[in-house]
Amino acid sequence: MLTPVLENNFSWRTQDPEYDWDMVGHLLIKNGKILLIDPPYVHGIEKAILLMGRPEAIIITTADHTRGSRYLSYKLNIPVYVPDQSDSISVSPVKTYREKKIANYEIYREGKIFWLNSRRVMVYKKKGDEVPYKDEMILADSDGSVITGDIAMGASNGELLVCNEGFTDTPDSLIVRSSYESLNNAIKGISQNNLICSHGNDIIGGLREKIIQKKIQ
Repeated sequence: MLTPVLENNFSWRTQDPEYDWDMVGHLLIKNGKILLIDPPYVHGIEKAILLMGRPEAIIITTADHTRGSRYLSYKLNIPVYVPDQSDSISVSPVKTYREKKIANYEIYREGKIFWLNSRRVMVYKKKGDEVPYKDEMILADSDGSVITGDIAMGASNGELLVCNEGFTDTPDSLIVRSSYESLNNAIKGISQNNLICSHGNDIIGGLREKIIQKKIQ
C-alpha cells in the first residue's frame, strides 16, 4: 500500500471522488519520527502507517487538501497542522475546517515545522488582484525534496507541470506563468532537487533543470 519514493519517504494514492485526478499522500520518517503530508484516506491506510511506526502529526499544505485528515487524526490521535492561509479563489480555510469538522488543528507559519522548512507561495492570476488564485505552503525536506500541494506536480512522462496544468486540458496561461514564477522564487536559495507532489507524479532528481528548461508562454 505504501510505495517507496526515497529513503524514508513513502507514498500512497487514490482517485479523487469528485475530480479526474489522483490524490497522493506521503509518509516521511526522520530519527524515528513520522509525519503524514496531505494524506488521502484509503481503506486500511492507518494500519499500513502504524506498521511504519507511530506518527507525530499530519501536515497539510493547503485547506484544499483536508482529504483524510479528520479521520486519520481521530484514529491515530495526532494533531493536524494547517497552513497560515488567506481566503483564495479556490478555498476559504476557516469555512473548510468547520465543514470538514477538523477541530484538532494547529496553524503553522513560514519557518520550521518539525524538521521541515515551510515557505508560503501565493499565486495571483494577474498583478493587482486582491484575492489570490492559490495560497499554500511548500515544505523543504533535508533529503533534498520540495513538497508541494497544488502549485506543481510531475507528469507521467517526467515533465514538470505548474498550476493549473495537470488539472485541466485548457490551462490558463496567466495562472501558469504566475505559478511558475512563485515556485521558482520560493525555492531560490535552497538545495532541493526533488519534487514530492500531492497530485500527479514525484520528480526525483533534476528539479532545478526542469524549472530552467520549462517553456512558459
